[in-house]
Amino acid sequence: MPISPQGTDTLASKDHARLHRVVDMEADTPEGSLVFDSAGDAEFAGEVIAENLSGTNTGDQDISSKEDTSNKSTDVATDGASDTKYPSVKAIKDYADGLVVGLLDYRGGYDASVNTFPASGGSGAAGAVLKGDMWVISVAGTLGGVAVQVGDAVIANVDTPGQTAGNWNILNSNISYVPEDVANKKTDLTDNSDTFYPTQKAVKDAIPVKATGAEIDTGTDDAKFATPKAVADSAITTPTKTQTFTNKRITKRVTAITSHATPTINTDDCDVVDITALAEAITNMSTNLSGTPTNKQTLIFEIKDNGTARAITWGTSFVAGGVALPTTTVLSKILTVGFMYSTANSLNKWRCIASSQEA
Repeated sequence: MPISPQGTDTLASKDHARLHRVVDMEADTPEGSLVFDSAGDAEFAGEVIAENLSGTNTGDQDISSKEDTSNKSTDVATDGASDTKYPSVKAIKDYADGLVVGLLDYRGGYDASVNTFPASGGSGAAGAVLKGDMWVISVAGTLGGVAVQVGDAVIANVDTPGQTAGNWNILNSNISYVPEDVANKKTDLTDNSDTFYPTQKAVKDAIPVKATGAEIDTGTDDAKFATPKAVADSAITTPTKTQTFTNKRITKRVTAITSHATPTINTDDCDVVDITALAEAITNMSTNLSGTPTNKQTLIFEIKDNGTARAITWGTSFVAGGVALPTTTVLSKILTVGFMYSTANSLNKWRCIASSQEA
């Protein structure tokens, strides 16, 4: 029974019958016969070419489920939007390699003592340095003007970064500080130690409380501290406060001079001038007189010679102010002369308001 190339004859249905089909070959091929037997074997020219053939002859093979080679893509990025094309192995590898370009690539330790950025040993061809190449400092040095320590890292920001500091990123991993041990934390300040450290509350509790003006006046609290306002609120005098003193003694500031023809006197730190053994005439009391006296300030002179009467010339800073200026000492007697500074009528001089001679 002839088998049609497009037939659906079931081979197993040929019960124990030997099937013959004579195949007429082309002139350039040997003549032969294709034989199917009841066991499902196929012979051609006496040689078995297939065994146990069974099932349905469906004719030509169906290739509708196979991929069309025209859909093979060699560039994943270009054809990335297609659900029809499929990539070759190389296309996948090239795409995957491209995804990791610029990612961190650890290149090992780096001796920074040469004080230059890495110039070789990178991930590129022949060790070229590429973006993302990273080294960990194994020997300290200076890179781009920045000191780096062991454990720091240096990363290329661009391909072939060279020695341009802006093309590199330096990561400092060894911040220079020593962490505190919590066992050294204290909740009070009773320990006089440079090892322990206090809590915030311990510091707050240890700070004394400020005193009021009234507490300053009382003066019995040795723990509280005084603020400027508390002082102003108290009875303590200040440079600008108007206050009346009761039962207070003001000690005069005395300039003591043994003898001099032109005594040195500063009225800013002197209330009384005490000349104790004048051995020469005072030729000018104004020559070495200094200071910035205030209106109505007083100045007292006590002058005693050394047993010989001495002449006194007061100079231009002193004038009679209702009392004449004395011009000489009396032998071995104390001469007391009182002056008041006057700015009235632009006088700006020391006016003599008193003069007395020891009897």
